[in-house]
Amino acid sequence: MQASAAFRARQRAAGSPVGTRECNIEATYRYALRSWLLVQPDLQYVFNPIYAPDAGHAVVVGLRLVVSFDSSQRG
Repeated sequence: MQASAAFRARQRAAGSPVGTRECNIEATYRYALRSWLLVQPDLQYVFNPIYAPDAGHAVVVGLRLVVSFDSSQRG
C-alpha cells in the first residue's frame, strides 16, 4: 500500500506523521462451529505502518463471527 503525495501533505500540515509505504502479511482461516455459526480468526503483520511510522512494525489480531438464520425453517 502506498499513500498518495496529496494525502501525505495533508497529514504533515495537520501535524500527523505519515509514512510512504507499508506491507502486510495476513493469515486467516474460517471454521464452521455449527451449520449456522462461522468463526474466522485473523492475524496480520504490518511492516512500516503508514499511519504510525514511528511505531515500527505492528501486529493486528481480529476475530469475525458470522451467524446465519434461515427464515424458511420457521413454523
